[in-house]
Amino acid sequence: MKLTSKYPDFKNPIGLKLIYEQYAPKLYNYALRFSKDEQMAKEVVQEVFVTLWEKRDSITIEGNLEAYLVKLAKFKLIDHHRKIKRLEKLYASVKVNESEALTPEDHLSYEGTKATIFNIFKGLPKKAQRIFLLSRKAGMTNKEIATNLNISEKTVEYHIKKSLKRFRDSILSYE
Repeated sequence: MKLTSKYPDFKNPIGLKLIYEQYAPKLYNYALRFSKDEQMAKEVVQEVFVTLWEKRDSITIEGNLEAYLVKLAKFKLIDHHRKIKRLEKLYASVKVNESEALTPEDHLSYEGTKATIFNIFKGLPKKAQRIFLLSRKAGMTNKEIATNLNISEKTVEYHIKKSLKRFRDSILSYE
């Protein structure tokens, strides 16, 4: 770690607190200026300092600490922007019913997320739905499901694997 003596050592909690107190307001203003969203600006500041703490043993800062923190905030803002764009694509593609598309605000809520998952689930074949519910909701083992439905364990594994892939692909298809 190469820091000049004018900066506290962020590798210990007290030093990190001092750095936070000094730079958090500046980073918040920077993030707010670009995001125009107070909550996002707060999240970006928090993420900057969490990253700084989590990577404290591997980070090497040569030069200006403030410049490093601002650059880190910039990358966090870019990540947030990309995430929002991906979510907007997902929102546009998922329908609650045939006539109403979900809005980003809907999906940020619990109900919106629940609706998205439910719509993906409805798209699964009936047999896969039943197996998935028995596995995840009823907590049955693959062997119990196979015995209950009079099918092989391999068939149960296949349907669970395909269902999880469908969820993953549907959710990540907007990337």
